[in-house]
Amino acid sequence: MAVVSSDNQQLRDRAAALFGLDFRSPAALAEALRCELSARGMASGRSLCERAETLLQPLAALDTARVREVLEQLAASGDATSGPGGMFAAAPLRVVRLGAGRYALHGTLPTARLRLSLPLKDLEGGVTRYATVAADQETALADAISRLGGLVLSPRRWAGLDRVPPAGPEWLEELSHRLDQDRVPAGALDDGLVTPWQAYRPDVGGPPGQRWRSAEAEDAHPGLWRARHEYGWWRFSWTGGRSPGSAPHTRLTRDEARRTQFALDRQAGSSLAVVVRKGQNDVELEVDAFLPRAEYRYLTTLGRRVEADGPPRYLVPIGTWEEAAATLQERLGVGCSEGGHSREKDARDFGGSV
Repeated sequence: MAVVSSDNQQLRDRAAALFGLDFRSPAALAEALRCELSARGMASGRSLCERAETLLQPLAALDTARVREVLEQLAASGDATSGPGGMFAAAPLRVVRLGAGRYALHGTLPTARLRLSLPLKDLEGGVTRYATVAADQETALADAISRLGGLVLSPRRWAGLDRVPPAGPEWLEELSHRLDQDRVPAGALDDGLVTPWQAYRPDVGGPPGQRWRSAEAEDAHPGLWRARHEYGWWRFSWTGGRSPGSAPHTRLTRDEARRTQFALDRQAGSSLAVVVRKGQNDVELEVDAFLPRAEYRYLTTLGRRVEADGPPRYLVPIGTWEEAAATLQERLGVGCSEGGHSREKDARDFGGSV
């Protein structure tokens, strides 16, 4: 077998064809993670991030924390499947029809393979990938997606809004039922914790991230709790009132904990206010909390998340804004305030809370 050597420019040209011109961009990191996870099928988040860094290291200096952040975004948007113990698995192809000839593509298959396998007019890479298709090719596209083991879905079905209750009384009732049927004994989750248990207090002012409080006295009502594990991630649980260290409880995933936060805020009348800024073609939403996965997928399918410092921000086309706002208000109970065109402008009442 002959060994073929490549100089640095050839390496850059080949990498650019796969990852784009900016090797530090979220789109490049997302593609490197997709390629690695698609090849492995399943791997730990740590090994995926290390391998993605190895792939791009000769071309760009990377920040490990940034690679991990992109991996979490891929899991939230459906391009990877997260599991217990920090493991990730390849996700199947799911194509969301946004309108005539316009699609969002989700799943772990690398972009280069999708371009070869699907009759697309154009495919835009990124953390979320969008494609346009000629009108006479939509049937052929559905057939090609099926051959890859994929499905074509509507935005609401893709997000899973029909499979998970809104953040409200129904969700809290489900948690109470789980506590009755699937509880674990006090202290069962204490192993490996490096912080005391904190209770979520919706009555405390400020954004949701500041509503966690160490319980100086035992609460008398059901509540959401968290504590940090020695490996850096949070453990969440639901109890009948006391700390999981001293009372039976049921364990929650991070996504379930986020939904529970919104449900408790809604119950207490302290729902989150979403800042809205209307532009000519898009509406920008600034949300000072991480959304539950179903609503996040719905919002980022209709629009996209903006890469910026500070609270999470999203851009939604103005034509789908009313539908998106109604869905968020119905499912999460959020209120809306219009922030105008300037971040320094005082918010004024825009829609009120549901």
